[in-house]
Amino acid sequence: MKGRGMYFYALKEDFMESIKELEKKMEGLLYIKDEIVYDKSEFKIYESIEELPDIGKIRMGTFDDVFYDQWRYFVIKKGEEFEYEEFKMKSGKYRYDLINTKGTIIFKPSGIYVDTNCVIKGEITTISEEVSAQLLFKEFKKALLKNMVNVAGGMYVGKSVIENKERYRLVYGSPQSPKEYDLDLSDVYWKEKGGKKK
Repeated sequence: MKGRGMYFYALKEDFMESIKELEKKMEGLLYIKDEIVYDKSEFKIYESIEELPDIGKIRMGTFDDVFYDQWRYFVIKKGEEFEYEEFKMKSGKYRYDLINTKGTIIFKPSGIYVDTNCVIKGEITTISEEVSAQLLFKEFKKALLKNMVNVAGGMYVGKSVIENKERYRLVYGSPQSPKEYDLDLSDVYWKEKGGKKK
């Protein structure tokens, strides 16, 4: 089986409530932050999308103010096991590597790049053939689609972005990306059962 993915531009109001409903439906989800280095021995795991730090906001990185993609999370059904290794570095900081990601999907929330009008693309993906990962991917995508519509070859856009399209740039990469590569919504509008092109 090939990997599966869904890519979208959305604000947090387009997906927060539907993902919270999914958490209840699946009797809990865990969000494991994929952070390269931690200051202390504390692997970050969140039990709700509401707990994710700065959800819907994307900021400059800490390395020479270079743009980085938004945080990504491994998502797994609560109660399922996963394995990781902890490494203490010479600097005194800690690094964690996930070993078993069979039951997980990867979630990169979309959102606004801070201090700009740029919406950064989000995604959910999995390469796992495990039944649990495939089911989670299917249900997560279904939840996201409640307030999104396919506008161009598998690229989905949230209701709040479409309804306020004149306010936002849907950038290809970062706010520094050329405007000619932005996703064009000029002929897209929202109607309650999905967006349509005029």
